[in-house]
Amino acid sequence: MGLEEINLENADKFVTLVDADMMENIGRVYYRGMALTDDGGKPQATMIWELIHSDDEERDTESRLMQLNADGDQAKKLFAEYKKDTDENEIRQTSFELACEKEAVFSENGFTTEMREAKQVTVTVSDIAKLPISKKMKTPKYIRDLSELDARVFKRGLLNCLFYGRRETTEDLNALPMDWFDCDVSCYTETDGRIDGLLLVHRTASGRLRIELLINVGPEAKKDLAYMLNFTANRVLEKYSDDTEILIPRNDVSAEKLAAYFFPGLKGEKVLFGSRREEG
Repeated sequence: MGLEEINLENADKFVTLVDADMMENIGRVYYRGMALTDDGGKPQATMIWELIHSDDEERDTESRLMQLNADGDQAKKLFAEYKKDTDENEIRQTSFELACEKEAVFSENGFTTEMREAKQVTVTVSDIAKLPISKKMKTPKYIRDLSELDARVFKRGLLNCLFYGRRETTEDLNALPMDWFDCDVSCYTETDGRIDGLLLVHRTASGRLRIELLINVGPEAKKDLAYMLNFTANRVLEKYSDDTEILIPRNDVSAEKLAAYFFPGLKGEKVLFGSRREEG
């Protein structure tokens, strides 16, 4: 068995073991990928993970396993190699939240596990259509879709929102190019020439939509958030089919309240959650 890093140059080699939505993350700043291959170089097992808080001097660096396609001895070999990355990046904890049935695999490698509700919930465009969305709501002129921005202004506005918003977000959000997001349905607000609100939606490789950021730090944030949601919802209804899935993360209290408000009673799927401390 050999070990091989998964990167942009060799990613096509592992498409049978890494799904398309996960593979599109390869090459991002904080994502790592590793594979086991047989003596002929054929992929046998894979592991994908993301570094968390690695640039935050006030918090310990953590790692989140995003995918594990391995069993038994394969997993042991991958985790043995993974230990080198935890040492190099001074990772203090590894966690995961996966829709899988590999409890024994994780337990054998030092993880404490339990089944719990996923933080992320999934709805469809048809669910959005049932909401009290107003096509007659007059959208203020300061709310526009991303296609009206150039990349430099977008980046400056994103940094402004993240600085003042203090929200849990995708780790490398400020490093993603503007075309990572669907510019037709994503939108922004602007006050006195400064971007102070963003609703960013990414279309994954499989065609699902994922809300990456919803934030407003403007003087009338609560009202503008409603306008932004209405704007994007109508754009989604215009552009996508009824069966298109929309992934809604619930990474903090505000996101949980928002999801509960629009979709009361909606639950995330049952997933396997686990964590372990990493020794330096």
